[in-house]
Amino acid sequence: MGDYEWSRCMRKSLLLAVVFTTMVHSQVLNDARVLLAGKMEFGLSAVHVNGNDVQSARIGIGVVRGADAECTVSMDRDKIIVGLNTEIALRYRPDISITLGGQYQKSQQGANAALTVSFPLNRFFSLYTGFTGNVILSSGSTQTPVWYFSGINSFLSRGVELFIEADPAIASTANTMFAGGLRAYF
Repeated sequence: MGDYEWSRCMRKSLLLAVVFTTMVHSQVLNDARVLLAGKMEFGLSAVHVNGNDVQSARIGIGVVRGADAECTVSMDRDKIIVGLNTEIALRYRPDISITLGGQYQKSQQGANAALTVSFPLNRFFSLYTGFTGNVILSSGSTQTPVWYFSGINSFLSRGVELFIEADPAIASTANTMFAGGLRAYF
């Protein structure tokens, strides 16, 4: 490996390390596909939990081959949750990825992890499923909500997809959630 290639590899590794140490994200609403380097994603979604609707906007960018980073802003009734997550591809066809992140809002912080598997059905639809969990630190207490999730993507056009997802609670500290939204890719 030449000096230029080594330097480039080190810069990318440093960027990923910075992303991992500053991650904040509230909930992973995503399939296992990872953005290609330089490609972007913009998504809008709504999450229904305990009779409350949370709106969320996210933007993602492919960082290196096999890894992307996303920034999310979610708005609840009286709070804003800001976050980042990093997704790393583990396998292609079926797509398997691991997502690491966290969350930050005014009164609590936490970390998030998810393991996701996507199954393309045809060029218009794919199914995805997996597990996600949080560790939330709030005013000296710790909660560990865990979910199983399952969803379907419908590709409306070449660069736009619709998704619907259900997140049944596994742990007693979690609430069952339903989500849906649109994603656009550039």
